Amino acid sequence: MKNFILVEAPASRREPFLLIHLSPGIADTNREVEQFSRFTRWMSETKGYSYHTLKSYADRAALFLNFVFEASKTKHAIDINHDLSQILHSYQDYLLFGKDAGDDLAKTLADTLDRNSTISRETLSQNDENAVKWFLEVCASHPDKDYVDPIFSKLLSKAPEFRTKAEISAINRNSWLAGTIRNSLQASIPSRKTEKIFAYAARRAARNGNNPYKTIAYPIEKAGDLLTLEKRKRSSFKVL
Repeated sequence: MKNFILVEAPASRREPFLLIHLSPGIADTNREVEQFSRFTRWMSETKGYSYHTLKSYADRAALFLNFVFEASKTKHAIDINHDLSQILHSYQDYLLFGKDAGDDLAKTLADTLDRNSTISRETLSQNDENAVKWFLEVCASHPDKDYVDPIFSKLLSKAPEFRTKAEISAINRNSWLAGTIRNSLQASIPSRKTEKIFAYAARRAARNGNNPYKTIAYPIEKAGDLLTLEKRKRSSFKVL
């Protein structure tokens, strides 16, 4: 990843994995992503997953954060209007199509982050869906109501509405931003169990079912052979 590195936590920590910020200018004491540590601790203690399952979900949540942080550096961050659903939509295209994505932000970040691989709709609607949903739930339930997440605040504080509050005291501004982040996170989390964050991928995956057989295109280089095949002779038997 460009902006973070995922590491195993020391044995003395309750969290199985930590996410460390790589960007320059950040104090060493602030490089650990607190919300991510809370997320992996919650998975370990609440879900009781195995090491490999925890690592898989941690990888997917870290990939999402890497996308969000990189998005905060672009002009698109000014246009999201505190609505993370737009970021989630772009992230869906980013995972499914990479550099071939039709979404502008997804395509831009696929080039910036040099994403050459893609994933299936089934993987996105299950593994990535759970990782991102649970991470957002953990972030939205932070015990300190005035806590300002450093990653999401970098994205949301560029919106015009926040910039007009520049004359407000730092305490009130931070409190406002904390509430904005919390509300945006909660609005992005499906209210029903049947609803999905990545609804498009889930619908397409359900439509395709679990059929393992796929239609394979006939090789174009062999198309000429079809023209030279001997015509099949009609049977000489007659039906009585």
